[in-house]
Amino acid sequence: MRKAKTTSFSSLDVNVGFKVLFVLTIATGIYAVATSLITAPAVLVLMGIVLFLLAPLAIPTGIRLEEFVSSSRSQQKVYDLEVSTEEDEKKEEEEEEFDEKARAEVKEEVEWTKLWKKLDFWIYFGLYLFGPTVGIVFMNNLGQIAESRGCAATTSLVALSSSFSFFGRLLPSLLDYFFSRNKYMPSSPVSMAVSLVAMVASFLLLLIDSDIALYVSTGLIGVSSGSLISLSVTTTAGLFGTKHFGVNHNVVVGSIPIGSFAFGSFAAKVYRDGAAFDGRFDGKCFGMNCFQTTLIFWGMLCSIAAVLATVLYLRNRKFYSQKL
Repeated sequence: MRKAKTTSFSSLDVNVGFKVLFVLTIATGIYAVATSLITAPAVLVLMGIVLFLLAPLAIPTGIRLEEFVSSSRSQQKVYDLEVSTEEDEKKEEEEEEFDEKARAEVKEEVEWTKLWKKLDFWIYFGLYLFGPTVGIVFMNNLGQIAESRGCAATTSLVALSSSFSFFGRLLPSLLDYFFSRNKYMPSSPVSMAVSLVAMVASFLLLLIDSDIALYVSTGLIGVSSGSLISLSVTTTAGLFGTKHFGVNHNVVVGSIPIGSFAFGSFAAKVYRDGAAFDGRFDGKCFGMNCFQTTLIFWGMLCSIAAVLATVLYLRNRKFYSQKL
């Protein structure tokens, strides 16, 4: 008895598809940054954006085409039942390994109404409040920071911040995809702690009265805050499960409006005090003193967040070691 080989999406198709998608995403980000910094006809910019947005459709189209070609060839070639049986057994083993891995990546399933009873939740909530939220507040005040320091390239700074935040969000996914089988791959809390330390260093670097320091710090904060936002998704799912992930994560990111109001109000007060100290009645402040205290305060908050990320890892190191 002989059995024809059936076509399906192989792991090779998935790997190639992910790699192509990552390349297209990075190319889209580079194109967006380049067109924002370089003057180009609006029609050409629009055409390029449309092409980049439609490019991912080539991935399923290519897989379907390959599937069609394979099915055409399978009508002329048949394989022994023994070979097909071995392939089926291999697929079943892979599915079992995948299920075991998926179960190992979740510590426990926690309903959102019971989050407040978990100490890990409050540690994680404080981490998000003093970490990624501070990065968002910095980006919201970036134009005023640049103006107070006498930097005229505000548009370039905003484009730099947005683009590096974009690439920062891609970075954890790229590292996780290409190095997920490496036992030395750091856990999400460790990666968040490293990103937060980079943010602290960036805020300290901003205390230097230099445009170069402003550009470098803006890029580092963009990458760090972007990676923190991506890492928070896997952290929420890992600690509190995937069943109620949507609501749980929305509860965590509820720290953003709280932090934006509190930390933004603090920055505004320091800015107004600086303007009053200079004797200006138009409310505008110029000089390093306008945000110096604010930058130190933001750096202290990120330091607290880094400590909380370390504590979160230490409390769950057994769980993350099992994942590896």
